[in-house]
Amino acid sequence: MGSTFTTYKGVKSDSSLFSNSKPIPIYLQFVPGIVIDVVTSSESKTFAANMRNINSILAIPHVGKKTLTRSGTVGEDNRYYPLFRGTSDVPTKGDPVLLCTIGNIQYYLGPLNTINNPNWNVMTLTNLSRSKDFIDQWVHKTDWIVTSFHPNVIKTQAQRDKWFEKALSYKKKTLLNIKILMDPLHWDYCLDKYNSLNDEDISLTPVRIHNVAEATRPQTYIHYTPEQEKILSNLKAKMGNNLRKEASPIPERETTLKYDDGEEQTSIGAFDAWHITSQIMRHDRNKFKGWLCRMGLDNLHIDEKGNIYRGICATDKQTSVGHITELHHVKWPVSPTICPKTYCYCEGEVGITKRKLKSAEIKLIRDKIK
Repeated sequence: MGSTFTTYKGVKSDSSLFSNSKPIPIYLQFVPGIVIDVVTSSESKTFAANMRNINSILAIPHVGKKTLTRSGTVGEDNRYYPLFRGTSDVPTKGDPVLLCTIGNIQYYLGPLNTINNPNWNVMTLTNLSRSKDFIDQWVHKTDWIVTSFHPNVIKTQAQRDKWFEKALSYKKKTLLNIKILMDPLHWDYCLDKYNSLNDEDISLTPVRIHNVAEATRPQTYIHYTPEQEKILSNLKAKMGNNLRKEASPIPERETTLKYDDGEEQTSIGAFDAWHITSQIMRHDRNKFKGWLCRMGLDNLHIDEKGNIYRGICATDKQTSVGHITELHHVKWPVSPTICPKTYCYCEGEVGITKRKLKSAEIKLIRDKIK
């Protein structure tokens, strides 16, 4: 399907006394396409037990805005290989590419630069401690602001009112998610704020505080009462109706949870995926130690100094892969990693593709990653 005959509106044969004009078939050697899946390693879902498939893609060809096949029927017939040998920029899901067929082999060229807009989303994590003037300089350049309210730091009513006023001022400038850290020592205020804040232009998340050890200061343990535990497990993330209606820069994604007993739970849509990851964290199920995780392949974390990491949880051991001012020296991750953490405490990283490993697989995969 990498090359095709098609017709274009307005390109027709001349009419005559005996016949009306008809569309003229046009042969396209390179057909525009959209990437559906990418094989980056032997752990990729569409690897198909074939090393030759590394860096191949599954893609849907299209002419104009109409795709030439359905995403639900994509299979080996839609596999394309890099046209050029050597180092190449491997596309990601959703990237535009050019597809062609040469000698019965299907190739892709890309990813394409569409209006100088790369296919990634920028999410900024902040507690809004910087001045409003500072934030206003870059807020229009981010796709989503995720801001956390810390009731143990912002203690007086005046401080709290000012913080929420500042946070809500950005809801018309970018997508806004407010996380309320459900501190058991400030429980009544947090619960009341969660119940009363029903803004149609934001998303709101009640967050369970985990006892995550930190290297920089002594550990403080958080304990919820049985009543607080019961309430917390039943709280739900809120999504404003106006936020759902707007065209989101966050791409659609299909999220599937597979359980040991064979049960599967699938949701389609960026916001539905967000609900699932939020639910996993509130129910204290974000424990993936020993699991295979695509952290660094599906996401990257950049700290306030410009250092690049596989993810937020990889910043505590100085495991930077490079710096944003020296991209030509960055050691881009090329394989998944085995999670060493007791908790995955970043909601965005909970949603990264990960798989529970069998005991026999762990050493084998560790050796392969090394």
